[in-house]
Amino acid sequence: MADYFVRYAADHFFDEVEEIGVRDGSNLEIPGWKGIAFGFSIWTTIEECTNAAIVWEDGDWHTVEPFSELEDFWLPEGIGTVEVGHVEHEEVIQIGRYAHLLKGVKKATFKYALGDEFMEAIEVFKSINMHKTEKIKVGDVMVAPRDVLAAAAPDPNEIGKRYVGKTAAGTWVRGRKDGLVREIYLYQIADNRECVEKYDCQVVQAQTGFTPAITLELLASGKLGSHPGDPAAGVHNPEAFCADDYVGLMEPYGFPGGLLEMPSEYKSYKAVTALTEPLG
Repeated sequence: MADYFVRYAADHFFDEVEEIGVRDGSNLEIPGWKGIAFGFSIWTTIEECTNAAIVWEDGDWHTVEPFSELEDFWLPEGIGTVEVGHVEHEEVIQIGRYAHLLKGVKKATFKYALGDEFMEAIEVFKSINMHKTEKIKVGDVMVAPRDVLAAAAPDPNEIGKRYVGKTAAGTWVRGRKDGLVREIYLYQIADNRECVEKYDCQVVQAQTGFTPAITLELLASGKLGSHPGDPAAGVHNPEAFCADDYVGLMEPYGFPGGLLEMPSEYKSYKAVTALTEPLG
């Protein structure tokens, strides 16, 4: 979804794109729960949070420490301000690969809100090598420490159904429109209780799953294929295609998107011009 949003923002809201940042977070909690609760694949979460994070900048990729460069980011629809930090994620690779279609973008990052307790737990796992995937001998068996954590922790598929709150996934973009600096956040917000009631699965599963479902429909209907910039057959990321059809299907699929116009020169100018008109 974030990758479709990248292309949609570049096509519709900017003349020039300077920076793109995928920004995800939530206010999910389990009432009365003590300790951390994995809301997604335990194995994958540990992988993303212990690998070096990736930044695309000035035409190339480089790595930074996970959870570094923490910053506050405000999420709409009642979630509020969350603290986000660098986490390894594939969108940064894809944005860099298709930068030539994204109006001059110079930097791309992925930051996620995990919370102090979760980040501290990951650091503890690392300090005692429980994040490792190499097998070690325990008694008479060989086992990977991370596999032990994944097997011992509560199942995210089930414990996630007890969450209360919402999760936001989206793409923040900064650039210029009509010569003025502009910032927007394209997002999708889903409520856990609604997802459990409608789909019998927790919100992270539901929000992750609807984009592949839409994409399959677009593929089946022939609306995703070779794009003008690269007519050769092959595999391409969402940034390669016009995202209008995808965005148009979000609401019919039950996951409507949103647009937040963030404080900027462009927003201030539009607010002023909307309040002025000739007399007479």
